[in-house]
Amino acid sequence: MPEENHRAGTMKPVSPDEYVVVRFVSPVEGTDPDDSERFTSNRHKVAARWARQDATEATFIDDFGEIVARWPTLLILSIAWPDLAPPGAGRSIAKKPNRTLKPGTLEWRDKVKRQFPMAYERWSETEDADLQQEFANGRTVEQMSTHHQRRHGGIMARLVGLGLIRPDTSQGDVGRNSA
Repeated sequence: MPEENHRAGTMKPVSPDEYVVVRFVSPVEGTDPDDSERFTSNRHKVAARWARQDATEATFIDDFGEIVARWPTLLILSIAWPDLAPPGAGRSIAKKPNRTLKPGTLEWRDKVKRQFPMAYERWSETEDADLQQEFANGRTVEQMSTHHQRRHGGIMARLVGLGLIRPDTSQGDVGRNSA
């Protein structure tokens, strides 16, 4: 089933002319990036800066490296990226001093790994069991992230994968009932 996880208020403002437009072979469910309303359509706007796509899934990611939308690849007809270059600008890729690392690059992943050493590593059965117990004990995503040395998005994705939360669960809702 198509899934989308739009985290309103956590991304820097993106103007409508910066949205990625995704067209589908048939209507799918999604969330409007302007008002966070759920809707079904064969055309969606996504506030993403980059995407990862393989034979099974297309995942759209924001400036913070967090997933903002995902759908099965077979449902996608086209993806239109905005032209963010100013009028008259060339397509030069000259490096700027003090540049921000682009999510997904090797340099960016190295920086993430320095902060979260277990980021992008496979989850062991022991780690899965620990995560399930921590979730059952009401620990927050922040606490689990620190303990497992993984990014918040990695914790959320694993909780979804283990069937402990829904894909549209807010990070703030995890561990909320703890004492």
